[in-house]
Amino acid sequence: MKTNRNHNLLLLVFALIFANTHMLGQSSDSTLAYPFLGNQSGGMFMNTPGNIKSHVNYNILNNQYSLQNKIGELKLGRSTTLNFKEYQQYKMKNSIVDYWNDRSKERTGNQTSALGLPKLFIPGQAFDKIFGGNSVDIRPQGSAELIFGLKINRSVSYTHLRAHET
Repeated sequence: MKTNRNHNLLLLVFALIFANTHMLGQSSDSTLAYPFLGNQSGGMFMNTPGNIKSHVNYNILNNQYSLQNKIGELKLGRSTTLNFKEYQQYKMKNSIVDYWNDRSKERTGNQTSALGLPKLFIPGQAFDKIFGGNSVDIRPQGSAELIFGLKINRSVSYTHLRAHET
């Protein structure tokens, strides 16, 4: 009887310790110093995979747009409902991102020179007629000389050392 009671007491202590550890490990405060938003991408947030497509449906009755992410025909997450002004802002933001992505791809596509330096393209026919082309390829060549010097002054005071010996 006494061993059964000790066994139950020991079991109760372990249960309380486990419950406290579990409850303390899961904090109810979910605020972060730098909170994550659902619409962030790139860097540590990673980009949206290419197989996820965003579909837009327009509702004529209430003049609202519904955005739904899909993988094929499978709906992914909740749909987002936007009014006309919000939809315009959404389209403008996406247009700006697409524009700069296209410009970035053009620039990286022109990097055929040595050391990854881009070719410079000069618009106009005059440059083309004079030099036979409208691109300038930057190729650094030559040498650089580096000279390092070191000057050390060290003085030892023997009178100071003798004073500490006595």
